Amino acid sequence: MTSSSYSWLKRVAPLGAALSMLCGGATLAAPKPWCAPNRSPITATMSIKTDVKDSGGSYLAPVVVSSIAHAQCLDASDAKYKEEAAQHRAAFVAASGLTDAEVEELFAFEADSNGQDKLPRKFCNELEVDPQKQSAKTYGARSALQTLLCERGSGSGYDWMDTTAVEDVLAAKSCATSLLRDWSDKSRTAYTLIDFAHCEAVGQRLNEERYFKELAAEPELPRYLAIWGKIHWNDTVAKRAELHKRLEKLTADDPTLKAVVFDEPAKAIAEFTAQHAKNSALLDKSAELLLNLKNKKIQAKATGCSEGFRAELAKLFAERKPSTEDAVKDLLNEMTPFLFANSLAVCESIDEKDPNAFVIAKEVQGTVAATGPLEAARWAALHYIVEHSKEIDGAEDMRMPRPRLNFDFRSGPAEQEKGTIASVKKESGGMVKVTFKKEKLKEPVWDCKETNKIDRIDAQGNLVYRQDCKFKAWQTVVIEVNPVTVEERFASALKKGRYAEIISFRDRTAMPVRVFDTPKRGKLFGVAGFGW
Repeated sequence: MTSSSYSWLKRVAPLGAALSMLCGGATLAAPKPWCAPNRSPITATMSIKTDVKDSGGSYLAPVVVSSIAHAQCLDASDAKYKEEAAQHRAAFVAASGLTDAEVEELFAFEADSNGQDKLPRKFCNELEVDPQKQSAKTYGARSALQTLLCERGSGSGYDWMDTTAVEDVLAAKSCATSLLRDWSDKSRTAYTLIDFAHCEAVGQRLNEERYFKELAAEPELPRYLAIWGKIHWNDTVAKRAELHKRLEKLTADDPTLKAVVFDEPAKAIAEFTAQHAKNSALLDKSAELLLNLKNKKIQAKATGCSEGFRAELAKLFAERKPSTEDAVKDLLNEMTPFLFANSLAVCESIDEKDPNAFVIAKEVQGTVAATGPLEAARWAALHYIVEHSKEIDGAEDMRMPRPRLNFDFRSGPAEQEKGTIASVKKESGGMVKVTFKKEKLKEPVWDCKETNKIDRIDAQGNLVYRQDCKFKAWQTVVIEVNPVTVEERFASALKKGRYAEIISFRDRTAMPVRVFDTPKRGKLFGVAGFGW
């Protein structure tokens, strides 16, 4: 206990005794050294059942704890209420996980409303929580502490490899409380299963040692809030264990449900963690950039950040050499290339090259890839549900939240053009000049049908599925494209004789969108300025 808390307790004890003597009533006698006559212990005892019911059966709701604390101030003349008060106290002790000494200490704070209100107020009021001034990481940590201990706000939902233990406790407690409150043994709808998967993943991150170290490191943390911090931990662990037990029972005889709730999310998090370990420095930089899109200070510091992401993406494309458009989509649905491509688009925009950003972002817009490990768990559950939609209620009509990364880069007036490359010539300023053949040629017409494989999520939250396209016919087109200039760093796929689809701008600069071997599009050699 801090020295300020001790001095507060010393003031409370004589005050209770003095008031008892002045009033002379037996009910105001103070069997506990911290009792104070600001609430009738009989009234408090009689209200506990109602308070517990109104709190969803929880003995850990602040209003319940306050009533139990005041009920401890019953004196000898209130004997008929003492057994009930003792039972409620025992229920609280069992739920809270506090020692007898900690219970007495907490009740000392709770029994005096003025002291209880005063002690945490200064700490909570001075806790800086500002998404405009703080990074997403700092804001996530501080807002979680504020929500958990001060009951203000709702946390930030920050999701990366470096969440604090306090953030994990808040997330696990919140989702477990909600899911247990609304539990039904028939909880098998698609949306509920995704929530189960998410909460199970959060619960696996709970770390007792880190949690209490973080609380201990908080300067000036009032003892009252420190005790509540322990209650929150024990409450979270108990609720997580109860939810886990119910989920195991729910999925025991159903491999599909087990895969959605446990297996697929666990695999996704393991893969996310493994990929992060391979390139942690640049991926952390990517996360900082993408999770702080509205933080002008962080964005300003990122000027010139394109090259690192562009070089790593170029390596990935060169190693994988995706020969079809579907292969490109599969690659960009993976965590590392997805994050690097989005980061590259943001970096291009920061450097005032929005046309480049527009083309790059278009390739990954709405892609169902994760910006954090918990999101990876949710997407894994979603993918499995969609692939087994006939076995799960509501899966065929699912809508999801809008993609977190949903950019609106402005390219200005732009035109989609295509043609066979006649020449590629280097020019000054890191540019190349590309000319095209004037020709009449045949292009394929495709007959496409929707599959159950998710490609992306559109701006309205609708799932967009992969198309399975078969050749249908040829169509004759006449092509005449005026010369364009392309930045050399985005021109590696442009070779004489290849067939390029480009987006050109008013000044006749351009960005390659796709580059094929021939107009028949038999083999892909480049996408969004990358080549292999």
